Amino acid sequence: MKKKKTLKIILYVIAASSFLLFLLGWFTGGNDGKTSGTGVSIPGTTSDERFKDSNLLYGTLMSSGLCGKENGEQGGCDTEEYLFMNGKFVTETGFTSEKTMKREVSISEKQFDSVFMERIKKEIADSGIMKKNCPEQKVMDAGWYYQIRLNGATISLHNPPAECRSVLAGIETLLSNESGASARQQK
Repeated sequence: MKKKKTLKIILYVIAASSFLLFLLGWFTGGNDGKTSGTGVSIPGTTSDERFKDSNLLYGTLMSSGLCGKENGEQGGCDTEEYLFMNGKFVTETGFTSEKTMKREVSISEKQFDSVFMERIKKEIADSGIMKKNCPEQKVMDAGWYYQIRLNGATISLHNPPAECRSVLAGIETLLSNESGASARQQK
């Protein structure tokens, strides 16, 4: 009698685990790290060649499968930013339509001067992010990837916890403010 009860419990655990795995695959669209939960492909994975460039100081990839346009079209959004040691700053913003699976991309480039580049390096160093413990978090239908190179050290952060993303926000704010100022000055 005890064997039957133990066997029933084991079968129940296996069945429940299988069901949970099925649900996880269903809700994440079979998430392979390159698709959003809606099944929309998000380009710019961490295998992007720019992340391998030894002149990259700061690179980010942020993606979400829960985006929509003003016309009601649904899909996945992604933003990639690359700041190179020479001051070149590239931003790519993309939208992949869930209906057509076509990707629209907007690319902007700025050139920062050496004074700003020293400020951003100082911000990175002072933030402590190069030594902070930022374990990967499980996130549904969104993703963050950061890669930073400074003084011969490289860190890569996949879906870092909120406290690490808040540290990175200071760096992102500095980049955003300077790229906006640069755009206003070019007009």
